[in-house]
Amino acid sequence: MPLSRLLILIVGLILILGLSIWLVDSLTRLYWQLAYYPLLSQALLFLIIVLIGVLIAAFFTTSFGYRKGKSKSKSEIADRNPKYPLPKPKQPRKHSKPFGSRLHKFKMKLHGKSF
Repeated sequence: MPLSRLLILIVGLILILGLSIWLVDSLTRLYWQLAYYPLLSQALLFLIIVLIGVLIAAFFTTSFGYRKGKSKSKSEIADRNPKYPLPKPKQPRKHSKPFGSRLHKFKMKLHGKSF
């Protein structure tokens, strides 16, 4: 693993854990204030745990990425991108007729032939 990616991973984990500790501390204070309402305080505790889990999972998903399927070799990629030229689309006759005579005259001038 490259050093820059490892450094980003460590800094990201420290940031996430620090913010998680701050979040747990502030929500714990709120939990103690809501201790008189048992259902509300239990729901708040459940949301804290879910939020921290989602935060950590999102970080690992975005930092490491996830691959679908196996990695492709260079030959498989080259097979998909052929090196020969693709056929050019043909113009409809109704659009090419007005410019046909001009094009013919221009080609004749290029080759040095007179009319």
